[in-house]
Amino acid sequence: MINGKSTKEKVIDLIRFVIFIQLMIVAATIFGCFVPSKTCDGESKQYIANMMTLITTSTFALYAAEK
Repeated sequence: MINGKSTKEKVIDLIRFVIFIQLMIVAATIFGCFVPSKTCDGESKQYIANMMTLITTSTFALYAAEK
């Protein structure tokens, strides 16, 4: 164990980091929809929906890995 963390804890931390980055991407995309010069088209809405599905799946994987 390096830095007092097991491999499982390192993997869980990595998954948490990836989920955090995905949430930031979704937040930036949603924020972009509110910029007056931009419009949220169907493609942007589909991208947001796909990312939220991916984040939900990742969150359940993280939950299962912790148990």
